[in-house]
Amino acid sequence: MASELLSALEVRNAKPGDKPRKLRDGNGLHLLVHPNGSKYFQLRYTLHGKEKTLQLGAYPEMGLADARVAAKGARQLVADGTDPVQNRRIQEAKKPPPLQIPSGPLLSSG
Repeated sequence: MASELLSALEVRNAKPGDKPRKLRDGNGLHLLVHPNGSKYFQLRYTLHGKEKTLQLGAYPEMGLADARVAAKGARQLVADGTDPVQNRRIQEAKKPPPLQIPSGPLLSSG
């Protein structure tokens, strides 16, 4: 199977079209380019006979090299029989809630 078909320059220069389009990098990794210009790295994988798609990250916050590393990790989870989407949800649920900072004065004068 082909791998690493995209270059960082192709990702940066990818132009939107009339409808969403996929620029394939190989091994299930692709860049989805939306008509509004937004770009997302996604991984398509099959687990237990079902095709699924994992959103890896948005470009330019995630570059091509980082997307390839993330895709490799996700493919390893699939090889171990773990759904990367479910794994991400479990990891997110384990995170502590964000610290809430109260608004208004902390000390009352009086």
